[in-house]
Amino acid sequence: MEIGTEGYISQKERFILDILSVIVLDLMYTGLIEGIALLPVVTETTRKSLEQALLENEEAWKKKMVHRLKEENPEVNTLLLELAQKSKDPKAVILAGYLIYNALELALEEEET
Repeated sequence: MEIGTEGYISQKERFILDILSVIVLDLMYTGLIEGIALLPVVTETTRKSLEQALLENEEAWKKKMVHRLKEENPEVNTLLLELAQKSKDPKAVILAGYLIYNALELALEEEET
């Protein structure tokens, strides 16, 4: 089944996932569960920095990300490739995955400083 087609996840399943997400976030907020880290927030500065790097030389940026992901996080790389094979626009899926991965890295670095 292709990603993005109707029926990929039912409305009932989506509703259950939404409810579970709210419950987990509530439990984290109230301190009843610990050890689950939230993703870092990608700021406008981070987004603009990433856009600029991509616009300067998209091909070089993509090549760098391909090599980094293969080495640093091969499971994420495999996931992106599998998702890309199931989509109508594999290049867009790969690019989006690299952008999000890099944006989260930069956001995490920003939070740590």
